[in-house]
Amino acid sequence: MHRDLLKKAAALVSVLSLTLGAAVNTYAYSLGQTGNSALGNDGVTVVSLVANGGLLTHQAPTDVSLGSIITSTSDQTMTGTATGYLVDNARGYNTTDEPGWTATATFTDLTSSKGTIDVTNFTVTPQNLTVLSGSSTGVSLGSSTSLTDTDDDGTSNALTWITASAGSGMGRYSSDLGILLTVPANTPAGDYSSTVTITVS
Repeated sequence: MHRDLLKKAAALVSVLSLTLGAAVNTYAYSLGQTGNSALGNDGVTVVSLVANGGLLTHQAPTDVSLGSIITSTSDQTMTGTATGYLVDNARGYNTTDEPGWTATATFTDLTSSKGTIDVTNFTVTPQNLTVLSGSSTGVSLGSSTSLTDTDDDGTSNALTWITASAGSGMGRYSSDLGILLTVPANTPAGDYSSTVTITVS
């Protein structure tokens, strides 16, 4: 009978040990699953930026030399190219709101201390449109034009150099302008110059 009591006691100790072990494991598992952060952060960070609209700007070509001639009793023609005209449209419109833009130019008579060559002797040709950034869609060059001076004030009517239609022209564009000048017969010798004024809007 004493032996039976010892067996029962040993069995009870084993069961108790298993129960305690299970309790310890359950407690450890519970701590790992239900622990809370004291910081209370929901894990979301917002990065913000304000983008302000830029400008519609341009850069004129460098000065152009048509070379030199020997005065003559016949008309003569001289040619040159105004290179590297730039338009930069950084206004920040989307395609729906972009109003488009037009670059135009006017020439004055060529004058010297000895005489004048009328501005109507110029023929100019927009050429070599290059898209430096953006899209060429809706952006086009004006036509070759023999200049006119309706007011006879020494300044030509405006010629269209580049046009960007509404919804187009967002970016940076370059173009050249071919220039042909007819020098009339018996033009007085002298150093002649004309001023080209370019606008974009």
